[in-house]
Amino acid sequence: MFFAGLVALAVSASWPLDTIGDGYLFSVHMIQYLVMTLIAAPLLLAGIPGWLLRELTLPVRPVLARLARPLVALAVFNLVLVVSHWPELVEVYVTNDVAHFGMHVLWVGSGLLFWLPVLSPIPEYPRLSEPLQMGYLFLSSVIPTSPASFLTWADGPFYDVYANSPRLWGHQRHHRHPGRRTGHEAGRRDPPLVDHHRHLLPLGRHPPRRPGPDLPPRCCPGRDRASWCDQRRTTRAAPCQTHPD
Repeated sequence: MFFAGLVALAVSASWPLDTIGDGYLFSVHMIQYLVMTLIAAPLLLAGIPGWLLRELTLPVRPVLARLARPLVALAVFNLVLVVSHWPELVEVYVTNDVAHFGMHVLWVGSGLLFWLPVLSPIPEYPRLSEPLQMGYLFLSSVIPTSPASFLTWADGPFYDVYANSPRLWGHQRHHRHPGRRTGHEAGRRDPPLVDHHRHLLPLGRHPPRRPGPDLPPRCCPGRDRASWCDQRRTTRAAPCQTHPD
């Protein structure tokens, strides 16, 4: 597993993920971050021999023992996630090689620290019990939804360095005008896919229709649809007043 972690780390830090993620697509940048912290880091920690981890961390053991406490490790991991994706900081490490390398080291380090309470092979950094590990990992999946919501519901491009980058594979940018409301916000009845492709609806299912001369009015008590249609066919009588709504 240790060598698998090294392979995952090498893949995430080299071409093509590193090149595309730094200069073209933010989605690939996030894939790179996830591979480093959620794939490479746990594989490295699960596969490293206990004696090697003990020797490597001996100079910083007092500090690391404090940082490896579950709540502290969780807070540090999410703090690195938020701060390292602050727009101004992204502009720096995407365009500066030294800052770029330092950010990768910080990501891997925070990932190793995050997984230490779950996969630690030595008693100096004790593991959580299995029920607490489940709660720890569940909490780690809930906290990032807050910063992710800013990216999801942003009115426009969040990172100028990616908005102004060259397009790959004919991919086009889709900007949302700040003063323009979306279809949902403007109260549009249906999405464009439904409006322009109603003929694709399954047979026997039709969009709802308002009461009118072709449907039996709801305000005529005692008249079912069959008798109403017979009367319309024979006498062409005008239907009674339809309900206002």
